[in-house]
Amino acid sequence: MSANVPAVRQQHSPLTALAIASASSSLPARPAQTPLEAIVQAHAVFAAAYGNLWIPAENAQLAWNVVLGDTTPDEIAAASIAWMRDVTPDERGRPRGGFPPNPSQIRVRIIEVRRSSERERVAREREQERAVEIAQRVAGLKATGRWESLSAAERENLATWEAYGSRVIATRAAAEARAAQSAATPKPAADVASARGDARKPANGPACASFSAGAVVVLAGLLLGARAARFEPVREARTAAIEALASLRFAWPGGYAVNISTLEARGENQSG
Repeated sequence: MSANVPAVRQQHSPLTALAIASASSSLPARPAQTPLEAIVQAHAVFAAAYGNLWIPAENAQLAWNVVLGDTTPDEIAAASIAWMRDVTPDERGRPRGGFPPNPSQIRVRIIEVRRSSERERVAREREQERAVEIAQRVAGLKATGRWESLSAAERENLATWEAYGSRVIATRAAAEARAAQSAATPKPAADVASARGDARKPANGPACASFSAGAVVVLAGLLLGARAARFEPVREARTAAIEALASLRFAWPGGYAVNISTLEARGENQSG
């Protein structure tokens, strides 16, 4: 019994970086594009890393996708690796990463990372706003000549914030300049047509629809003509087909004109 204790502890201990890297080496080179692909890759890593401890149920990947389908592949991969590296004791005092997770545990880790990232983003924005305010205040102090009246420690502290605020201001100004330049730069004709919906495409679309409707009329006429040919003279069948062709001939220009006027009205509404 005692001889097996070290082996059991080693088996249940958190996975080492070497074990994780070895398990990850069998994954395909192409990154996962969907949550389900990321789950499949994570299961492959779990199977290689945990061995007999990893015994998923049938269709487990689909069940995982139900729980993690609204997350991103990068989040699933990062949370899976973070789980295997986790040495936090569980309720039994065992390292959490020593045992394979269930999908809810991976989801909890993803949510924790999201909340942490959001807190960091808010804190960073507040810090940047403070730096901008200090930079503006320092500019006012220097303009009024009160900068020299401050102590050396105060000037050093404010100078650090001023430098940070100046970088933030410069970064924002550069981003606004790029946005203004992008808006002012004329786009290629293909991009403009794509942005406006390419008026020629709708014109072709309804026109083709009118042509299709006319073709249906022709086919209907031919069918009627064929039916008439069985019970009436052949001359009447030909007359029905010719009348159908004539209706197509006159329906096509009218339908096309209606489509063009509709598109012109749409264009005026969009431009207005």
